[in-house]
Amino acid sequence: MYGHYLAHASNGHNEMIRYFGLGLLENVIRFKWHTSYSAEDKSRIVDALVDLVQHGLLPYRSEKKYIREKTARIFAELMEREWPQRWPGLETLLESLFTSSVRFTGVSGKFHVSFTLVV
Repeated sequence: MYGHYLAHASNGHNEMIRYFGLGLLENVIRFKWHTSYSAEDKSRIVDALVDLVQHGLLPYRSEKKYIREKTARIFAELMEREWPQRWPGLETLLESLFTSSVRFTGVSGKFHVSFTLVV
């Protein structure tokens, strides 16, 4: 999937190329999801998007806001089409994304936890 490759931060592309890759993924989901892809293809696209959310973004404060927002929008488009009938494990996935994104930061010599869903 070329959109996944372009959007993944580990591939070293600049933000505009990554945003373009996200746009490719968004177009696949929004306009061709129900007409052009088999169940196996859809499963690979879902896996690629989950991989992108889990491993393909920069740390929250380093990632550009428009990249985070586009990724969240694509994830929401996918949830709208697949959950709950064809994506029953979504709640578990969201819970693991949430718990893995807990950040510990020091403020005034004290530690506090800020919860952020890194998308």
